[in-house]
Amino acid sequence: MTHTFKKSLSKEQELIKEKKHLPALKFLNKLLRERYGCYFDCETYVDYSFDREKQKQGIDAGCDLVCIKTNERMFVTWDYKFRFVSFSDFLAETVSVDKNGTPGWAVDPNKTNDLIININVVTKRVIVVSRKELRDAIISKKFSNIEEKKSPNKGYNTKFIAIPITTLQQYCPKTLTFTYD
Repeated sequence: MTHTFKKSLSKEQELIKEKKHLPALKFLNKLLRERYGCYFDCETYVDYSFDREKQKQGIDAGCDLVCIKTNERMFVTWDYKFRFVSFSDFLAETVSVDKNGTPGWAVDPNKTNDLIININVVTKRVIVVSRKELRDAIISKKFSNIEEKKSPNKGYNTKFIAIPITTLQQYCPKTLTFTYD
């Protein structure tokens, strides 16, 4: 089966439009409060999923992260990644277009998002990863024992690595994983 970026993006935008990502965000917010004493301020939430410039930066959404004790605020941005098949690993795109060597979102130095929120719509498993931690781990070859795979597109291939969750957590220690209802 040939993958097309346009089709994937359209599917992602439809999920966001239908607000199917919100149960995952609500559970993440609950987890942040319980474990870390902070929360996402929903009042400051901004959806950038249809903003072309923000998309180029890897930013789908963002909001203030608030520390409960100090009331300090920091605007945090993220890139949604949805998986539509039951898998227990984390896919990290290393090469977007192999014909011209365009870096994938996991290593692209032009991406400015803080987090990657990977939502598996089948298993309802969520993996939240620091973009910087992931990029640094890939660049420093922490996942070099994982075979890079190809996904055919029209006229080019996208390359990625499928990282086991325990390995991801080892080299990206800020990683959160959970399932939601």
